[in-house]
Amino acid sequence: MGYPRPSYWFETGSEPLLSITLGQLIEWAAEEYADKEALVSVYENVRWTFKEAKEKADQLAAGFLALGLNPGDVIAVWGFSSSYFYQTSLAAARAGLILAKVDPSYQAPELRHCLNKVGAKLLVAAETDVTQNYYKIVHSLAPELDHCAAGQLRSEQLPALRTVVMTGDLTHQNTYNLDDLITLATPEGIARLIEIQKSIQPDDGTAIHYTSGTTGSPKGALLSHRNIINAGYWLARQTGMKKSYIMCAQMQCCHVGISIGGIIAGLHVGFTLVFPSPKFNPESSIEAIIQERCSALIGTPAMFVDLVSKARELGITINNIEIVYIGGSVVPEVLARQIIKVLAVKRFCLKVVNKEGKMVPMGSPGELWARGYIVMLGYWGDEAKTRETITADGWLKTGDQVILLESGHCKVVGRLKEAIIRGGDKVFPKEIEEFFLSHPDVVDAQAFGVPDARWGEEMCLYIRPKEGSSLTEEHMKTFCKGKVSTNKITI
Repeated sequence: MGYPRPSYWFETGSEPLLSITLGQLIEWAAEEYADKEALVSVYENVRWTFKEAKEKADQLAAGFLALGLNPGDVIAVWGFSSSYFYQTSLAAARAGLILAKVDPSYQAPELRHCLNKVGAKLLVAAETDVTQNYYKIVHSLAPELDHCAAGQLRSEQLPALRTVVMTGDLTHQNTYNLDDLITLATPEGIARLIEIQKSIQPDDGTAIHYTSGTTGSPKGALLSHRNIINAGYWLARQTGMKKSYIMCAQMQCCHVGISIGGIIAGLHVGFTLVFPSPKFNPESSIEAIIQERCSALIGTPAMFVDLVSKARELGITINNIEIVYIGGSVVPEVLARQIIKVLAVKRFCLKVVNKEGKMVPMGSPGELWARGYIVMLGYWGDEAKTRETITADGWLKTGDQVILLESGHCKVVGRLKEAIIRGGDKVFPKEIEEFFLSHPDVVDAQAFGVPDARWGEEMCLYIRPKEGSSLTEEHMKTFCKGKVSTNKITI
C-alpha cells in the first residue's frame, strides 16, 4: 500500500561535522597552503599568500588586544570588499572577537542602528568610495571625536563605541589608522593569541550578519564557529571547489555568500579569492576573470545579468568559468539555465509546512523550514524575534514558499511576506516575473503590489526591455493573453 509522502527531507553523511574554530582553521590553512595565494585585490594591487594572510591577521589581532578588547567583545567592520575587510575578518577570529559586518551602502541612521544593536566597541571603517565619505558619516554620529583621545570615545548616539579605526592614507582626528594598530602588536600579544584559541569553543559566536528582512530595521544574525566552518566546508566540497581554483567575488564581503562561500571555503580547500573592484562593475569583473584566469564566480542574479550584457557588448566570450555561485535573490529560470550548477548539501533536514506548522504532502506548496548546522544561533539582542523565527526544537522558519520535490530539491514559489493578495487570491511576484522574463526582448522584470480600492491589492509590473527593443504596453498585453490567469494580472 502506498502511503502519501509528507514534504520532509533529511540528509546524512559518513563524515562527522567539523568541531574546530575559525582561528584554528586560519592556522591550519597557513601551514597547509603556505605559499599559495589566498587573496588578490586587483584594484588595490594586493596579493597575499595564506601564510602572509595569517601573519597580517595575527598582527592586527594583537593590535585589537592592545587596545583593551577581550574575547567575546563585539567589533564592527563597515566598507567595501578589500584587503582590510579580509584581514579584519581573520584578525577578529584570531583574537576571539565577534565581528559584525555592516553593509557599505548603509547611511548614518542604519549604521547607528547596527552598531548600537550589538554594542560594538570598535569600528573599522573604509576611507571613502565614489559614492560616500565614511568618516563624514561616522563623525555625524560621533562629533565627540573632535574632543576625545583615540580609543576614548564617549558618544551620545553611539554609547558603546570607544574606538574608530579608519583605513587608507588619510589621518583623522582622534581615530586610529589600521596600520597604527599593527604597530601596537607585541610578541607577547601575538603569543596571547595561542592561549585565546584554546579557550574558544566551536559553538561560541564569531560573526554577526545583518538581515535586511522585509519588516523593520536590520536584525543581527549571530553565527557560531560551527555554523560557518561547516557551511563553508560542505559548500566547497559539494560544489567541487579545488585548491587550483580562482574565485572572482562580485558581492560585498558583508554578505554571507562571500564570508562563507569565499573566505571560509577558501581557507578549507585553498582556492584564491579575487576582488576585482570595490563595488560591482561588470567590466572590472570581466577584466579580472581574464587577467587572473578565474575558474569560479560568485554574485547575485542582477550582477550576472549585467555581466552577460557587458560581455556581449564587448564581444567577449568567457569560457574558463567552471563553477558559479548565485544567490541573494530569486534566480530567474531563464538565467539559471545558463549558469547554475546545483548539488545537494549533506547533514540537514528540510520540511514544508502549512500555516499551522503541519507538514504538507510532497509536491504541495508551503513554508520551508530547515534544521541542522546551517541554522544561526539567533538574532543578537532580540529574543522575541529569535523565538518567532526558530522553534523550540531547532527548526528555522525561512519565510520562503516552496514546493519540495521527490529529489530533495526545492522549487521556490516566492517569499510569504511578498505575496500579493489580489481579490482574496495569493499571487507570488516570482511567478509573474519569470513569465515576463521568458519574453526574448525582456532583460529584467519586477512585480510588486500596490493598493487598489476594488481588489485590495493590484499587481504592478516594471519591465526593462533589451536595448533597441520596440516593446510596448500593448505588445506585452498581447503576450499575456491565454498564458496568465486574469485573477493574477489585469490585461
